[in-house]
Amino acid sequence: MLVLDLTALAAQEVGAAFVPVTARYDAGDVVIDSSSPFVAGNQIGIFFTNGMHDSAGKPLVPSPISVLLRLRGMLVDAHGKSTISTVADGDAELLELGRAQLAMLFDNPMLSNPPNGGITGGFLTRENLVYTYAFAFAPPP
Repeated sequence: MLVLDLTALAAQEVGAAFVPVTARYDAGDVVIDSSSPFVAGNQIGIFFTNGMHDSAGKPLVPSPISVLLRLRGMLVDAHGKSTISTVADGDAELLELGRAQLAMLFDNPMLSNPPNGGITGGFLTRENLVYTYAFAFAPPP
């Protein structure tokens, strides 16, 4: 699992972008603890890869949506029509927003592209991404 402060990354503040965290499974919940506070309002991304395994040692398998989000090609054409026959036009439009944002991450050779693995050491690639979640951090009231 990799946690990135995407706002810091976009500002090219690479040191602040990599958030040191620990994760644990607690009564059905994944609990993520950070050794430094998240910045209020910053976009945080959590990336799970197939390097994670279940209790039987089997790697996580990407959901169909995750597979679509990591594609290289666009999910909609110039007319707003889905390029995937099994995906409705409206769904493809919504997914394309996320796919385009992830493409900026995956296509940045400084970050994750082989052959050198970039600053993630090859940990995060299109091929091994299983699940991702991004959110604007808001501290609890």
